[in-house]
Amino acid sequence: MEPSFPTITNCEAGKCIYNHSGQCRTMAINVGGPEPLCDTYSAAGKKGGYNDLVAKVGACKVDSCMHNKLLECIAGGVDVVNVGNLPECATYQERV
Repeated sequence: MEPSFPTITNCEAGKCIYNHSGQCRTMAINVGGPEPLCDTYSAAGKKGGYNDLVAKVGACKVDSCMHNKLLECIAGGVDVVNVGNLPECATYQERV
């Protein structure tokens, strides 16, 4: 079975150049490690992305997440929230 890329269902990183009214409008984001932060986040520069795109998760480098399989996210969808000034993957669940 081919894996599918999970979509970003909601993004609260309002200052990000790819955020368009709570929706991430880039092709894909990467979630960095060891913390589940959005590596694609950028608050510098002009707005980017495409209004008709719904972003996906391209890679996840957070080994401790139960949704991480071979550095790919296998969650059904991903929410990004602000924790302080940092965009964090709210779908992260620690592997047991």
